[in-house]
Amino acid sequence: MHLTILARVTSLMDPAHLKPGKEVFAKVVYPIAYEVCALDDDAILYGHVTAASSSKNPDSSELGLVFDHADCRGHLKQEVHLRMIGLVAPPERGTMLHDVLPSEVAGGVQGLPSTSADGIDDNLTASRFPPTIHPGLVVRMPKVTLEPEGAPGCSAKISSAERSVQVVPGSALIFTLQRTARPGR
Repeated sequence: MHLTILARVTSLMDPAHLKPGKEVFAKVVYPIAYEVCALDDDAILYGHVTAASSSKNPDSSELGLVFDHADCRGHLKQEVHLRMIGLVAPPERGTMLHDVLPSEVAGGVQGLPSTSADGIDDNLTASRFPPTIHPGLVVRMPKVTLEPEGAPGCSAKISSAERSVQVVPGSALIFTLQRTARPGR
């Protein structure tokens, strides 16, 4: 079973103001435990910029990101290999995140938020939303695309035909865990 990690962006990520190598962060929204890494809510996921460009003529922008460390329970800044598979703009006022995200992901079931009763969330229904998250999912950002392995080093590539593709605070990033390094190695 493949589980997903949902993390919230805490500061603006704008390719017009970032350079490759710059460190970026996101906070885990719901706790989740993998064999060698337990992530509590608000645990930090650490990443860095792999590519950043913004152009006026023609309008285009690109942001490459890789997240490769996390504050696992008992092991700060542990090496992990996350694959970004989705990007969700902050909800409009009065909209809950579960209103736009499906309850399953390709290859397995996503852990539901602790607000759901016995794993059932009536707001996550197949009749209203797609039952799976396919890599490259972008929600509420109509001119933006996500290629999970399209930037240097197979990092995630977020691009747009607009001058600046901004990932604003409150945006959610959806990851799958590729593999982890054992603590102390």
